Amino acid sequence: ARVATPTFATPADFTLDAYSLYACPTVYPGQTITADFTLESDAPVTVSLYLRHYATPTTLTRLPGPAIPFSAPSATTAISPCRGGASPPSVNGQVSPSPNEPASPPGGSISPPLSARATSSHSTAPLPSQSVSPPDDNALVPLPTTAPSPSRANVPPPLSPPATASAPAATSDADPTAPRSPALHRLTWTLPLIPLGHPIAEIGLEIAANSPASGRLALDRLTWSGTPRYTLGAPKAATDAETWRRSIIPGCDLVQPWATTHPDQALVTVQNTGRGLAIHGGADWTDYAVQSTATIHLGQAGLAIRCQGMTRYYALMLIHPNVVRLIKCLNGVETILAEAPFDWHWNDDPHTLRLAAVGARLTAAIDGRDLFDVTDDNRPLTRGAAAFVIDSGRCGWTPLEVGE
Repeated sequence: ARVATPTFATPADFTLDAYSLYACPTVYPGQTITADFTLESDAPVTVSLYLRHYATPTTLTRLPGPAIPFSAPSATTAISPCRGGASPPSVNGQVSPSPNEPASPPGGSISPPLSARATSSHSTAPLPSQSVSPPDDNALVPLPTTAPSPSRANVPPPLSPPATASAPAATSDADPTAPRSPALHRLTWTLPLIPLGHPIAEIGLEIAANSPASGRLALDRLTWSGTPRYTLGAPKAATDAETWRRSIIPGCDLVQPWATTHPDQALVTVQNTGRGLAIHGGADWTDYAVQSTATIHLGQAGLAIRCQGMTRYYALMLIHPNVVRLIKCLNGVETILAEAPFDWHWNDDPHTLRLAAVGARLTAAIDGRDLFDVTDDNRPLTRGAAAFVIDSGRCGWTPLEVGE
């Protein structure tokens, strides 16, 4: 039996007749999922986290997460309660059963199935026939894949080491809010990279048993936290690119994969007139860094962070001719926070841009060389997504690295 909450649009949502749907995913690799729940069962069962991500524009692939095996006490008693309201014990980062509980492997079938229902209005997972939105404090927002790096000796290393999808890792109880009931159990999972940069479609809990079982799982909350750590690339095959394309908000004339014709670049952005943004990420992202290598073919381009729409963001921009500039756009009013001379040219002249924010402090670098270190104390933007910025031109980009 499974119960889950959506974190991105479903395949059916992309078949709308009148309008095209674009939406950033809610959760991303590198963030930590936390689930608190109680369980009653008359037979041994295993409870685990899982996710489903897009494999093609029409199919979802299931990826299992950490699991807890439970033995079977009476049918009316919650299993292995945590005493005194403390966080559940953990071993190797995941919640552990008591020593006398036999391990029950994930998978198998449940007949008759366990019933599952949510009991809290805060970030609860829906029944299979329901859909519950995440709370406001866990707002919208990538996925990862890697692409060839440009062959430049001065390109800085990745922002953070990639996770792997082959060995899902649970983490310890890092969430600041401990379970609110002595009978609650906790599962945590730091999400791994997803192949080809496809969005995560849903997160949920699964109950499995090797023999018939009946009981109840009550989900207290399912939430997420932490800084995303992943690389947003682009699928090479056009048939695999549709959900990737729909996960980027196209505030410019064109965003499309480009690796087929330009192997050293993952995607291209185009804006015919004025400034455009291709936005990707979460409105709840706070302290993080982005990095990508830009090859500008015409116009001006840069990277943005803490983007809250088309008129609210910080951006590191290559300005024609031969200027690099750190800007703040607040409600359409642009302020230059810092600038410096910088020799750059159109076409075959790639440069690696890096922009980071921690609190009110902004740091920027190009090709591994630190350029700006600025503190914005005047109505700073405190959170928001990442974006590619393109101004009256065209720019090719390597995969976008997101981290700390």
